[in-house]
Amino acid sequence: MSKVIIFGGNFRNKGAEALTYSLINLLKVKHPDAEPVLLDLFPSKYGDAKNDYPFTIVNMHVRTLLRLQFGWLKLLSRPTKVIRHLFAEAVAFYDISGYGISSHNQQLIWTLSTIYPVFWADKRSMPVYLMPQSLGPFNYNGLKSLILRPLISRYLSIPEVIFVREPICRLYVSEFRTANVVDSPDIVLLDPETSATEIVANKTIAIIPNMQLTRFADYERVVQLFATLAELSVKHGFGVCLMAHATGDLGLCSDIFAKLGNRPEVTLHDRDLSVAETKEILAGVAGVVTARYHGAVHALKAGKPVFVLGWAEKYKALMSLFDLGEDIFDISQNADKLEVVPNRFGRWLGSGLKRSEHIKAKLHELISKTDILKYI
Repeated sequence: MSKVIIFGGNFRNKGAEALTYSLINLLKVKHPDAEPVLLDLFPSKYGDAKNDYPFTIVNMHVRTLLRLQFGWLKLLSRPTKVIRHLFAEAVAFYDISGYGISSHNQQLIWTLSTIYPVFWADKRSMPVYLMPQSLGPFNYNGLKSLILRPLISRYLSIPEVIFVREPICRLYVSEFRTANVVDSPDIVLLDPETSATEIVANKTIAIIPNMQLTRFADYERVVQLFATLAELSVKHGFGVCLMAHATGDLGLCSDIFAKLGNRPEVTLHDRDLSVAETKEILAGVAGVVTARYHGAVHALKAGKPVFVLGWAEKYKALMSLFDLGEDIFDISQNADKLEVVPNRFGRWLGSGLKRSEHIKAKLHELISKTDILKYI
């Protein structure tokens, strides 16, 4: 059986996990007889746990990646034979990294880790597709610029198609190439499998925090902000469920819950939820407050009103697809104005929660006019 490689997905982040499932659903149409193989750079599934998934998982630690790229390195590494065989047998390579190549606070090692597997696929004359993701900017300085710009130029020249998720990314990529660059929404929105069956929405607001916000405001202010939004929800007659969309946010959720004094109206999901569990929870709520990008994507896919606390261009672009620009607050540009968020949120509780039918209509329109399969 032929194999297709999926790179960039993992199980530490519900967005990366959801992208994996959504791409596999698309590939069932494109490569119905091929075996999808997830090449996981951030392993969390080992041994029998890998058997719980309807696709093959091959773990690749960063040290393994470096040894594969630089054979002369004498690093302790897991065996590389499985990975070498995978690249020898695969017929296509799909990258769903999401935000792998950018000068926006990106550590050098993660940029290189995104680039090198594409080089390996190219060496095997394997078609490469960069699936919808954020790319750029590429305004590196000093040594990073000297190292990365030539590599990025080569990296962006390889794919058959580059799908850019935000309009600004087309501008960034145009510095290196303009041919076969296609605008596309996130593939979780385009997933041919429907969201969890909607049930009658109860009077609950789901809150999905994000540790990334602490890059712009200190931790205690972020905890207090989400606690305040939870209290406002309760004041307006809603229950609240706190849930993490990434394992790194579990502690933040716990601290917000503690800040609220264990109020009976507030439920804490204090474990790593699966994508299926996340979708099931969101199917039954009245609305979603999220600082996670794919938290917003999952909410919109379920037709749920969403109030977004964003920190990057991708949040604005996503909300603009649904004409929901008034339902987002950009923390990266307004960290000194967090005191205005509760008032905006209060207005959203009054009017924003009425946008469900509008969201469903926009989603249907978006899916109807996007045919990603003709490019891959």
